[in-house]
Amino acid sequence: KGWNLIGSLSCPFHIANILSEPPGILLPEAYGFKNGQYYQAEAIEPGRAYWMKVMQDGYLILKTN
Repeated sequence: KGWNLIGSLSCPFHIANILSEPPGILLPEAYGFKNGQYYQAEAIEPGRAYWMKVMQDGYLILKTN
């Protein structure tokens, strides 16, 4: 529950490809930090970290093709 720091080691993927278990606990925004400012990210890039918020305990599933 709360803010979670996530990232990817090997491949980029769109925020829409992040699922949660149970469904519906994840807010649809991710925030990165670059050049001294937070920004709303559209994709998770390898080697970078992003903040996402969930409304209750559960799991985030990073789905790639």
